[in-house]
Amino acid sequence: MLDLDHPMTDHIFAASRAEDRLSVLCKLMTLASAQERQRLFAECQEPLNSLRRLNAARFGASDFIADAVTELEDWLGSLAALETTPREGTAYAIVSCPVCGGLLTRLHHAFMPQPERRWSVYCNHCLGPSSPAWHKLESSQGFGTWAI
Repeated sequence: MLDLDHPMTDHIFAASRAEDRLSVLCKLMTLASAQERQRLFAECQEPLNSLRRLNAARFGASDFIADAVTELEDWLGSLAALETTPREGTAYAIVSCPVCGGLLTRLHHAFMPQPERRWSVYCNHCLGPSSPAWHKLESSQGFGTWAI
């Protein structure tokens, strides 16, 4: 559990915000058109740069963190470069991933005020290759966001 009185707490929360933003963008990329994935990848640059700045300023310019951020960015770039475009219809209407054919994950968020945002639909299988980078970033050697 994160010690809220620890001097690094604010920085760990800042890293968590950037990681959360990247997570949302990654999930959106799994069902986006090729052109939209390029736009989303460009949008990933700000949270990736936030993680780099945090690492340099507050986490001792850790090579471990720097490598994990680069690993995640490389994976995002490869996802953005995929040529596959989703089938006609919305993400809510299709059942399988247009890239890998796997079943889509659907999570309901009852707390969201906008009905159109109450469901997260994404391909968990396509996100799988990003797991090692995420685990590194969240670990105690990384930003320690696992404790939140």
